[in-house]
Amino acid sequence: DKLLDQPPSGPGKRIMANVKLRLHKMIHNQEEFTEEDYKRFAPTGTQSLLDSMRIIKSPYKKCCELLEFVKNIVQQIKDISDNPELVAEYNPLYHDESVQLMLGRWSKL
Repeated sequence: DKLLDQPPSGPGKRIMANVKLRLHKMIHNQEEFTEEDYKRFAPTGTQSLLDSMRIIKSPYKKCCELLEFVKNIVQQIKDISDNPELVAEYNPLYHDESVQLMLGRWSKL
């Protein structure tokens, strides 16, 4: 069975809702990971997961940093789209995408 093919009350949907709830709680915690968090989120001690958690330190702060990066990219694309010479230089982009379409996509993030 595929997860999305199951009925709304199926076991897959409950598991997915539980995972979403856990991720939501983790992301909204503004503190850095504690030893308890390492044990709870990486119970098997998977080295790659532990390394990622050490790099991230605080999911909330990392998400805020990511948001600032996205805002910066959107501003750079706006600056390009406001300058006809730059638009002509950059168009067409990958798969014939225009600067305006790229701006629309990034603005949705």
